[in-house]
Amino acid sequence: AAEITEVIAPFRRGDNTRAIDGFGLGLTIAATVAEQHGGRLYFEDGRRGLRACLEICRN
Repeated sequence: AAEITEVIAPFRRGDNTRAIDGFGLGLTIAATVAEQHGGRLYFEDGRRGLRACLEICRN
C-alpha cells in the first residue's frame, strides 16, 4: 500500500519501470481526473500482477 501511494505521487515511478521512458505523471493525472469527477483510481490483484482500475461515477 505504501508503494502504491508513492508511485501515484508526481514524478515518481515504480522500480519495474526504469527501462521505460516517461516522467512519472500518468497515475497522478489519472487519479486527479478521477477525483475531479467523483471517482477514484484503485489497484487490485490481477492474473498477471497488479491492475490499475479507474472508476468514474455517471450522473
